[in-house]
Amino acid sequence: MMTKIENEFSIKSARDKDGFGADSIPDILAEKTKLPSPPLICIKILELVRKDDFTFQELAQIIGADPSLTAKLLTVANTPHYTRSGQVSSVEKVIFLLKTEPSQA
Repeated sequence: MMTKIENEFSIKSARDKDGFGADSIPDILAEKTKLPSPPLICIKILELVRKDDFTFQELAQIIGADPSLTAKLLTVANTPHYTRSGQVSSVEKVIFLLKTEPSQA
C-alpha cells in the first residue's frame, strides 16, 4: 500500500516533472508547444514606431482601436505613480503621460 506522500508524488510525476501540467522550457524551445502569434495590434504599433516620422496621434488611433489595451493603459495611467493632476481619460493623455515619465529600467 502506498503512503499519502508516495501517492501524491506519483500523481505529480504522471502529470509532468513540475506537477503543474505545463510543458517544460526545453519542450517549448524544441517547438513542441506552439506559441501564439502576437495580436495584430502589437504588429501595427511596432510598424508605426519603427518609422522615423510617426506622430503620437497616429499611435493613439491604433491603441484606441483596441478596447482591451486602452482599458489596461488607462488603468496604469490612473495609478498613484502616474496620476498627479487628476484622472487620465484619453489615450492621447496616456501616451503623453507615459512618454514623459523617466524610464526606470
